[in-house]
Amino acid sequence: MRMVGHVLLWSGFLTAAFFTVRQTEIKADPWSTISWTAYINALGAAVIGVVILRATRGTTGGGPSPLAGTIEEQYRHLKTLVTELQAYLARWYPEQVYDVHEWIDRRLASHLTEFADGRHALIREFGLRAYGQIMSDFASGERMINRAWCASADGYADEVETCLRRAAGFLEASVARIHKLAGHLEGDEAESQEGGR
Repeated sequence: MRMVGHVLLWSGFLTAAFFTVRQTEIKADPWSTISWTAYINALGAAVIGVVILRATRGTTGGGPSPLAGTIEEQYRHLKTLVTELQAYLARWYPEQVYDVHEWIDRRLASHLTEFADGRHALIREFGLRAYGQIMSDFASGERMINRAWCASADGYADEVETCLRRAAGFLEASVARIHKLAGHLEGDEAESQEGGR
């Protein structure tokens, strides 16, 4: 059953992500290019996968996976992403457009991956509803970063800046949700900023 849960979770999550990026965004109406019925169905499959994994968590005979992460680690990854984005945007100029995708690979990619890998900590700590809200903001932020990467490779400076600013906003929303749910993390803010330097 855990294999079924993993298949549903990852296929649903990846399919939902595919439906958000398969068409070029229309600036006047950016949300119109998403097939919402397919997107919601894919997310539904991912949620079912999460439910199955939670229900069968104790059947493997072991404790939580060492890769599951902690809330503190998840919070620090998000804070580092936000700090990196804000610092980069503060010194942004269009002439560096072709450098952005390398900067994303070097400074953001590992934190995006680590946060996604440790997402189960959010379920354990906050439950499925909060998990869905946090991951929705995170996925939107990740999507904007991916678009910025592509726009950088193609040399579209305006699109790069727009996507990075949107990404920062979505990731800030994820940070705010976690902070609201676990206020004891406030002291980690300085640590995360140090880690982003």
